[in-house]
Amino acid sequence: MHKTNDVAYLLRNLNSELFNSKRFMIVSLLYIFGKMKLSELRKILDLSWGDLDTHIKKLVEQGYVELWKEPGEKKVLETVAYLTEKGRQEYEKLYDVLRAISSQIETK
Repeated sequence: MHKTNDVAYLLRNLNSELFNSKRFMIVSLLYIFGKMKLSELRKILDLSWGDLDTHIKKLVEQGYVELWKEPGEKKVLETVAYLTEKGRQEYEKLYDVLRAISSQIETK
């Protein structure tokens, strides 16, 4: 197969839900650090609450992220997000595709 066709095939097979830049950043942080409070994600990524909520809901709908409440400071319940097994697998697939694309670029 011609290199152009290889790269085109890889690009067509990117997970468009995770490849969205904001969702990619959210999932990357959850993959690396495990569970995180939504307030931490918002602060680290410099997102508005509305923006974070929109992207978290999309990830939850896809089964990539789950949310739960746990006690935080001053006994207030805080929402925590974590990556599901499906989310981990899809993130790893996306990472593999991006690495394959990168290797095509490096051999140019």
